[in-house]
Amino acid sequence: MSEALRQVHLGCGVTILEDYLNLDIDPPPGGIWCDFEDRAAVNKVLKEHCPEGVDRYLASHVLEHITNLMPLLEMLWEHANDGCELEIHVPHGASDDAWEDPTHVRPWFAHTPLYFQQAAYWRASPPDGYSADWAYVNLTYVLHEGRIRPGFSDLAAMDEAIARDRNVVREMLIKLRAVKPARERLQELQDHPTVSADWRV
Repeated sequence: MSEALRQVHLGCGVTILEDYLNLDIDPPPGGIWCDFEDRAAVNKVLKEHCPEGVDRYLASHVLEHITNLMPLLEMLWEHANDGCELEIHVPHGASDDAWEDPTHVRPWFAHTPLYFQQAAYWRASPPDGYSADWAYVNLTYVLHEGRIRPGFSDLAAMDEAIARDRNVVREMLIKLRAVKPARERLQELQDHPTVSADWRV
């Protein structure tokens, strides 16, 4: 494993990506074992294999399985270089996909990543002294097959349908960016993502 790796694939499953540190609780050949619920284990693996810091994380359908999410995000941030991208793929919380898998421990919605930035805690202390700061850059909704209707001609109409109905959105593709040093906990520093939709059927 190269000492110069700066990209990390979290929860790689059976997919090994070239030029990435591929981590999983049950890794295939070419992957590295890591228990994402164990902050010390995450720290040890990243320190050993990414000594120059991380420029990009990919977490595809893994974070919805994590019970202790905030400590993991904090540890990832600690090893991230300033501007590091964290790309997250998760099922939308109003989708059956979010609830049918018994190993999913939490639903995700469009506003969930807002709580990964320090500005979210401008009027209340962060959980367990959470100190990471991830800017919320982009959100892409991936629609369920067959759910595109004439009324979905724009994002406003789609947002209304998402709030009203289940199974409009199958998946959310989220991009966050590590901000270092962390920003102050001020309401005016809250950032919101650019929102788009994947209209494939």
